[in-house]
Amino acid sequence: MMMMMMMMMMMMMMMMMMMMMMMNKKKKKMMRKRRRIMMIYFYDKFHRSYLKLAAENKRGKMCEFEQDSQ
Repeated sequence: MMMMMMMMMMMMMMMMMMMMMMMNKKKKKMMRKRRRIMMIYFYDKFHRSYLKLAAENKRGKMCEFEQDSQ
């Protein structure tokens, strides 16, 4: 699970870097707003999937871990 999260974070970082590289001085003002929207969008998407994963893990994996520790 942690690996998947890391991968998602890496992909997000890459996309942000790409956007910054593609940006030229003229477009900067326009892109700033768009980038904020993109950030919010990505964060929202990522956060939701993370919450879903966390919920699934609590049901499945946590029980297994508890049994293992006993």
